[in-house]
Amino acid sequence: AAVAYCMNQRNGDLKYEDKLVYELAYNEYEKAKIDPGFRAKARTKQNNLKPLIPTKEDRFMNKGAKIKSPCYTNWIN
Repeated sequence: AAVAYCMNQRNGDLKYEDKLVYELAYNEYEKAKIDPGFRAKARTKQNNLKPLIPTKEDRFMNKGAKIKSPCYTNWIN
């Protein structure tokens, strides 16, 4: 939801920074899979996010890039 909101704020397409935020969510769902009650739902959420997280190519083209947009940094850090 945060990515959709921030993309809407800048009237733009998906950027590398957005993919990094999706990756943070993906990692949180990985932690949720520890709990048997949430494992299936977390796995489903991860599968939905997989196409949106950075690829090896993305990482190569954006070496060292971090989340800098105030739209994200206000609540991520």
